[in-house]
Amino acid sequence: LKQHRNRRWFYTGTIVVLLLGSAAILPLALNYGKFSSGVQFQTSIYQKVGQVLVHSKSSAIIRDISIQGNAAFITIDPVPINQLEKARLKSELEHTTGLQIFLK
Repeated sequence: LKQHRNRRWFYTGTIVVLLLGSAAILPLALNYGKFSSGVQFQTSIYQKVGQVLVHSKSSAIIRDISIQGNAAFITIDPVPINQLEKARLKSELEHTTGLQIFLK
């Protein structure tokens, strides 16, 4: 009788652990595609911006890129002092990436 009771607890515990484990892993597995495509999109934007900055006169270095919706906030060092050069760089980045660019 005691062995039967222990076996029942073992099976019940195993089923509970499997259910809780799948309840934790299933949502993560379903969102993996969204997460990986977001990372790939940010990497492609980083590469496009890098190519534009390599060919610019100031040859600025990318410090940070933050993408929110249809806008990209890009921190570069050094930021062009000349407003005409800054506007040209911003318009070239917008044309290349297809996003609205805010330079910091």
